[in-house]
Amino acid sequence: MTIKQQGGIFGRNPTFNDANVDNDLTVSGSLGVGTTSPTRTAEIVSSNNVPMRVVSTASISQIRLVASGTTTGATEPAIGAQGDALLLRTNGSTAVTITAAQNIKVNSGNGIDFSATSGTGTSELFDDYEEGDWTPTIFGAGTAGSYTFTTQYGRYTKVGNVVYVTAQLTINTVSTSLSGNVRFGGWPYSSGTNTGLRLTVTSSGVNWDSSTYNHYYGYFAGATTMQLFGVRDNGAQANLSASSFTVGAGDTVTITGFYFV
Repeated sequence: MTIKQQGGIFGRNPTFNDANVDNDLTVSGSLGVGTTSPTRTAEIVSSNNVPMRVVSTASISQIRLVASGTTTGATEPAIGAQGDALLLRTNGSTAVTITAAQNIKVNSGNGIDFSATSGTGTSELFDDYEEGDWTPTIFGAGTAGSYTFTTQYGRYTKVGNVVYVTAQLTINTVSTSLSGNVRFGGWPYSSGTNTGLRLTVTSSGVNWDSSTYNHYYGYFAGATTMQLFGVRDNGAQANLSASSFTVGAGDTVTITGFYFV
């Protein structure tokens, strides 16, 4: 059966087995599909596990949800689909995507807002998580030095503005030794304003000045450079130079810790 525009007037509570609607269908009261007693403005009752399918020929198919008294138009909140992805849209753009691989993707610059439990912090937006590899380097402030490595490997995990790192350098050959203060680079992210954060540095086989210093550690002296410092009990820290920390073939240096971006 086809219901045509201006096709007639039906009695109270008409019922159709099948109906094709040309143009617009206006319902005063409730619309029931598969039921003669709808309990909502529109209700579908079906044994089919997909009782309704909405298809659009546009690039994004969406159903908009509008509360009474709100602005209507392109900025209306919507649930949509693009390809095999599910979209949650607000203010005219996609805010959250559930991908075909069933991962949740949030727009760049946005995240999960924890301000409902606000404290004294400057931000309660969790907006980033990332895992990956990085390539650590060792060099001198005077002469950079030239090395090949048996192992030159690093891993990092970034959670918000904190980067957790681990790295290992094992020297294979030394073409040119570094000179000046000992430094490390290649970091996955530049360090933020908190450049004084210390990282743990350990070594095996390195000839270091243990008569002057009890231990040593890494210290971000800039956005992309970690300086090696030595310290002694009740003494001030000091830059470790190549004469106090001499690396050669077969030596290993490891770095662990975290820093802020």
